[in-house]
Amino acid sequence: ANALVVSPRLTYQGSTSNSTVDGVTAFGTNPLNTTSTLNGTHNGGYNASITTTYRRMLSTNGRTIAATVNVDGSNRWNDGSLSSSNTFTKPLDSTYRFDQRSDGGSTGRTIGGQLAYTEPVGERDMIQLSYEPSFTDNSSLKTTRNLDSATSTFTRVDSVLSSNFINGYSTHKLGALYRLRGESTILTFGGSYQRASLSGEQLFPNSLRVERTFDNFLPTIMIQQKYSAASNLRMFYRTSTNAPSI
Repeated sequence: ANALVVSPRLTYQGSTSNSTVDGVTAFGTNPLNTTSTLNGTHNGGYNASITTTYRRMLSTNGRTIAATVNVDGSNRWNDGSLSSSNTFTKPLDSTYRFDQRSDGGSTGRTIGGQLAYTEPVGERDMIQLSYEPSFTDNSSLKTTRNLDSATSTFTRVDSVLSSNFINGYSTHKLGALYRLRGESTILTFGGSYQRASLSGEQLFPNSLRVERTFDNFLPTIMIQQKYSAASNLRMFYRTSTNAPSI
């Protein structure tokens, strides 16, 4: 018997916010300084993914093979504005104005999958062997510009609040599980060996590159106890790693 399952997914999210802050600092009835700040942001982005799974039963006693392919992509963007005016009355009347604009976003894509083979052992037990590769690429860019009072344009890049970074993360995981099936108890145990490779490069404001490799053993155990047709107890212990994000 064969089975093919395709699961697409698409989400979009956007938001806009604006805020105004006015403040006064005074000593008694005498104002020392006043401040007024306007802040606005606009964000948007989408996530799209598709998962395709193919299963084939090789024999009636439980021998199967299954292949899964996952493809994920995301794109997020944002822009913002910040304007403030601060007036001081002591020791001399003076006003400082600050005007700033920013824009940027991030993109990411992941391609991964799993190839799993199950083999029956005896009348009740089963063993599963699997291989799971995954490849992820991300990029992040933010540019912040201050107002150039000489030209009245936002051309002065603020290097402290600007950045450009790209990174890649790949994993290869080999795993094995063994399932013991009793009259009312099922015990599944095993683990995976995973090798992960991380690469990152900062392009702005400074050039920086990093390369790292990680090796992990990830154990798994599950116990299921059946008490009746309507009640059972499951206990899991599973381990995993998370890819770095930007």
